[in-house]
Amino acid sequence: MQPAQERALEPAGERTKPRMARRRYQKGCLFRKGKVWAGRWWEDIIREDGTPGRARRFVTIGVMPKRQAQTVLDQQLQPLNRGKHQPQSVLLFEQFVRSRWIPAAMPLLDSVSLKLDRAALSKTGLTSQRPGSVVIYGSYLRSHLIAGFGSKPLNEITRWDIQNFLAGKLKEGYAGAHVHGMRTTMSKVLQSAVEWGLLIDNPARGCRIANRATVKKRIFLMPDQVEKLKNALSEPCKTIVLVAVATGCRIGEILALRWGRVDFAAGTIAIEETYSDRFGPPKTKSSKRVIPMSESLKKTFAERRAASSRTNADDLVFSTWKGTPLSPKNLRNRVLEPTRKELELPAISWHSFRYTHTTWLSEAGVSPRVAQAILGHSDVSMTLNVYTQIVPDSQRQAMEKVAAVLDTNGHKPDPPPQSEANASR
Repeated sequence: MQPAQERALEPAGERTKPRMARRRYQKGCLFRKGKVWAGRWWEDIIREDGTPGRARRFVTIGVMPKRQAQTVLDQQLQPLNRGKHQPQSVLLFEQFVRSRWIPAAMPLLDSVSLKLDRAALSKTGLTSQRPGSVVIYGSYLRSHLIAGFGSKPLNEITRWDIQNFLAGKLKEGYAGAHVHGMRTTMSKVLQSAVEWGLLIDNPARGCRIANRATVKKRIFLMPDQVEKLKNALSEPCKTIVLVAVATGCRIGEILALRWGRVDFAAGTIAIEETYSDRFGPPKTKSSKRVIPMSESLKKTFAERRAASSRTNADDLVFSTWKGTPLSPKNLRNRVLEPTRKELELPAISWHSFRYTHTTWLSEAGVSPRVAQAILGHSDVSMTLNVYTQIVPDSQRQAMEKVAAVLDTNGHKPDPPPQSEANASR
């Protein structure tokens, strides 16, 4: 029976089903557009509904002899004719983000508003995502990426498109670090499409940001400024600040710390959890770590435990009277910020204490690799380029006895020894 007769005998419903055409060798169609040679051919695709199909492809070749133009077109068709072509999705970028990527890879993000889904956040079993990261991804998608690529099919987004988009954002005045966040979000979305078989490769990989230097000045404190804060702050904010400066831990890691992870015998703290609206894993794999305690910090924890009514292994070191986690925003807005203004100190955030610790480590001569392990950075360049500040020479000696600043007994460091040059005067 002939193929045409076979198709005629098929039920009507069966004939409506899409069928991938049999692959065959293609020479393509070479034609002129004015003085310019162009070519077109058929290519396998994945339709928006996930079914296979065929689509016409077009390429502009340029002004050249016909024989040379045919050679260019043949090279374009080589992967197709060698059976190495993988069908790609023609699903629009916005459709993919809202209907596929968010439900499967980012369930804490609302697919309509592209904001944090509070209802999903309250459910159990969604501990692999940090709410802060979800908010950032949603912000980049909502404010930039959907507008730039939303109406473009996934298989038509090229590396040039993304690089040109990023360059345009830099020209508009966005900081390099902010534009890098756009690239990271775009790459995360497109990498999911690759892993799910909708794209061959991720065009966002390989794109570079000309200038990623942050425009925001990173604030760190001097020992005398920490001493002023320590004397003026009330509990538990006072102890939280001391722990932040002494360990360099993130505020979420401190507020998620439990007594079972404070080992007084070994003199260590185990960072295994973080808190930001809910409990979750640390920021990165490297953030899960064990940090040594100085003697003064050990004494600070001992005093905190003696004054606490909740000291079981699963109890939080810092909590409300109900035993629930403290809010970092409330602590900052209601206690830290008013005290900072009263003392006329520079504007600071909780991360300023992390910058402070890292800077003091650098000034004490601690190697970058050791600092990286203490801070839980996944990349040593983060330790070197983002956090470390340069302290003026006139203030270096004030850094040499950092532990004394944190001594709750009020011990003052001995004055630094005079240099030989001063002694000879």
